[in-house]
Amino acid sequence: MPEKKNLPPLARCSRCRGPMYKGYDDDYTCLFCGEYVFANLPREPRVERPPVVQQGPRKRGRPRKNPVAA
Repeated sequence: MPEKKNLPPLARCSRCRGPMYKGYDDDYTCLFCGEYVFANLPREPRVERPPVVQQGPRKRGRPRKNPVAA
């Protein structure tokens, strides 16, 4: 079973020097700016997906109540 790293309590935020609040899973959040410090870093980096391309023109207005009958 992997051991959990114990992080020292963070007193101040690295971005705004505000107080840090210890939340769930030993993560820390700044009370002023919302900077988030993860206790357990993700195993693999997050991959950004390309933006979704729409198939047709943008639909405007209120949707119909029964789109099947239209």
